[in-house]
Amino acid sequence: MPLVSGMVPKSVVRYLAAFGLVSAVFSPWSCHAAVSIQLFGLDRVSGNEVGCLNFAWAEGIESFLWRPLARSSFGCASTTFYSTTWAYGPWGGEAAIQWEKQPSQTDPGTYWGWFLAALEYYCGGWQYRDWNDKVLSVQRPTISGLQGAWYFGNGFIPNNGYYDATRLAADANYPDPGTDPYWIVTANGTKVMLTCTHCTATDVHSKGDTYPCSCSSSVKIRVSVGGQNSFPSDEHWLVIDTPYRLSQYGNEMNNEAAYGDAVGFLSTITYRLYSKCSQQMTSVGLNETLVGTHDDMSNNWGGDPPETNNWDGFTNPGNNTFEDLVGFLCYGCNPAPEFPGYLQSPPKPLSTTKVLHHHQKFRAGSNVTGECVEV
Repeated sequence: MPLVSGMVPKSVVRYLAAFGLVSAVFSPWSCHAAVSIQLFGLDRVSGNEVGCLNFAWAEGIESFLWRPLARSSFGCASTTFYSTTWAYGPWGGEAAIQWEKQPSQTDPGTYWGWFLAALEYYCGGWQYRDWNDKVLSVQRPTISGLQGAWYFGNGFIPNNGYYDATRLAADANYPDPGTDPYWIVTANGTKVMLTCTHCTATDVHSKGDTYPCSCSSSVKIRVSVGGQNSFPSDEHWLVIDTPYRLSQYGNEMNNEAAYGDAVGFLSTITYRLYSKCSQQMTSVGLNETLVGTHDDMSNNWGGDPPETNNWDGFTNPGNNTFEDLVGFLCYGCNPAPEFPGYLQSPPKPLSTTKVLHHHQKFRAGSNVTGECVEV
């Protein structure tokens, strides 16, 4: 409520944001008058609340020819939260208004307050107007950082620039630098781990992929100030991709091999690597485990021992492919193997009897055998 002939209590001093004093002296008939405004605050006062505190004062000194008056208002955008009518003082006396208000709910927007003090001249007209206003922009906190990470297996940090973590930073948009925001994972929280939840920046580590790579399956993260889930930011989406499949590139090259009394074959197969989100991956470490199995024991074609192959990046960086060589040589085999196919005269079809076969397992993300995700 407006107060006439009031003083500013000490309890409001802590809200002091700016102080303005404008005075003027007018001396008809050896009298004078003064007018001033003290703007104590339009600020975020606690948590996310916006408070407005003001004191407007006008005085006609030693002269009945001047009547002081003051008024003020507070709002956001086109909404007025509080406004006073004119507070009149007696002729030659004082007029003052003092109040403290804050909206019931603080939302983003441009908050404003204006304060006016004036003197009315007895013979008509206004003199010595003093106007002071203040604008406060309130914004939601924001998150900056990448919106993607990779998953190559728990606890593994991949090489060649494919990272399983990303750093997110928060701008609280809050004037108090000691106010740390809260981080909240609002969707697919099992796919990530945050290094901290009450801090200005956090590292988000992947714990699984977010296939099918859609908005609904993404990890969603918010940050808030003034308490958990209080005045939160917009959601920050995070897609976590992972190596998924090999695709043969070009034609397979097969060659018959003969080394002394050994016969066999050597095939070259060229692959490209794709992720679950259908991204072609480049310069990724790969490792292969090859295990032989002896199927037909009526011969001495024993299976090869376990073999491993490793690639540090791709064999052909120009077209982002790598080459896998698959071969077999038989020394003193009984019965002796024969080359099938069109090179024989007459041509011989491939036998339908499975003598031995190999299992291949490729893993992407590392050139260390057995590490990372099987593709």
